[in-house]
Amino acid sequence: MRRTTMFAALVASILLAAACSGSGDGDGDTGSAGGGDDATAEPSDAAGEEPTEYPTEDLLIGFAAPNQVYSAVYVAMDQGFFADEGFDAEVVLTQSSTGAVQQAAAGSVQFAGATPDAAIFGMQQGAPVTIVSSTIKGSPLSVVGGPDVTEWEDLRGQTIGVSALKGGEIALLRQLLAEHDLQEGEDYDVIVSGATPAKAAALSEGSVAAAVLFSPTDFALEEQGFNILGSTAELEAADQMPLIVYLVNDDWVGENDRGERLGRVLVEANAWLQDPANRDEAVRIFAEAADQAPEHVAATYELWFDEFGIGTPDGLVTPEEIQTTLEMMAADGDVPEPLPDPGEFIDPSYIENAIQSGAAS
Repeated sequence: MRRTTMFAALVASILLAAACSGSGDGDGDTGSAGGGDDATAEPSDAAGEEPTEYPTEDLLIGFAAPNQVYSAVYVAMDQGFFADEGFDAEVVLTQSSTGAVQQAAAGSVQFAGATPDAAIFGMQQGAPVTIVSSTIKGSPLSVVGGPDVTEWEDLRGQTIGVSALKGGEIALLRQLLAEHDLQEGEDYDVIVSGATPAKAAALSEGSVAAAVLFSPTDFALEEQGFNILGSTAELEAADQMPLIVYLVNDDWVGENDRGERLGRVLVEANAWLQDPANRDEAVRIFAEAADQAPEHVAATYELWFDEFGIGTPDGLVTPEEIQTTLEMMAADGDVPEPLPDPGEFIDPSYIENAIQSGAAS
């Protein structure tokens, strides 16, 4: 697996204003992919025809931070699924979902993970990207309090670190806290602290009383004396929207069967990840990729797949999921009504074709 590299989000603001415009954690440049070398890949031939050979080409994948929600990408890199389809894949950390969408639009990365609201907002602003897949179907974000914050009531009068002032994360946070009789602006405040690593740092430093975090960071902090108060996955609304979607640069995906090849990679990786027989290996892969403790990674998989049951067997994104996101954005005033057709933002055909071809078998 190639080394994960850190790049600054240098692309000019062609999509969103700063963090207050729904950039999301996704949670949290090099140029576009190069030409490729003499190596070729032979994709699997499910239809009985001669497989097409493709020159190996670079594939830059952008997302905010190495969160476990991107496990399928790390699995595909480690297990050779990208390589089998002619992609030499490398991860670019963009610090935010907004940054991931911006870099995908500019072609600095070809494939990206972002919160669905950030992706949709970007496309509404003319970004040449399309959503092709989704990841975890629920939204398992933990609210973690400092050592002195042991219950919800302790958040009264405190400040909570979030990744953006609009979008799915804060919408779910508001709902979760409202169930505990806490209202934003009256009982607590929020502040943008960045993606999960930055929010965790702010919490550790004491600049916020609590933070909304991805696992396994929450488990690591719990071991240090911090307190997991609850998860947004407990909300009914969380099951109705994908936490993260994958999107592609439109110009890039239209050549050399890249969409079909990428679809096969994602279906195969998701199927592999969902197989309980691969659990120990999946833990190893992500723990090494993100420099996380294996026991925390294992606890996250158990929480997501066994307790919440929110994994996806294939990564298929549906219009219903996007409709839920559009309704949430409309409630925040980010999308005017009548709402656009959710089909305008997605192309599930690559995943559908991969499923039909037996890519997961």
